[in-house]
Amino acid sequence: MLYVGRSTDFTNFLDLLEFYDSLYDFMGSLHKDPRGRSPYWYASYRLADGRWALKSTKQKEKKRAEQKLRAFEDIEEAARRGDATGTT
Repeated sequence: MLYVGRSTDFTNFLDLLEFYDSLYDFMGSLHKDPRGRSPYWYASYRLADGRWALKSTKQKEKKRAEQKLRAFEDIEEAARRGDATGTT
């Protein structure tokens, strides 16, 4: 049995998935070395030119590594907008 509002709900759901997918493309993430060679967290994030970077945060605690990741992303976002100061 089909409902009249059903197709609209499904279309809205698909639009929402597309929105979240586009957000995910730009969100950074944290990773540990799978071989266990480094005690530090690594940040994966988008550079201003669209490429992905993988950089050590030099942090052993995940909370501090998340702060470092957000700082990396803020710097790249400023560079994308054209108002980067060149300080890290």
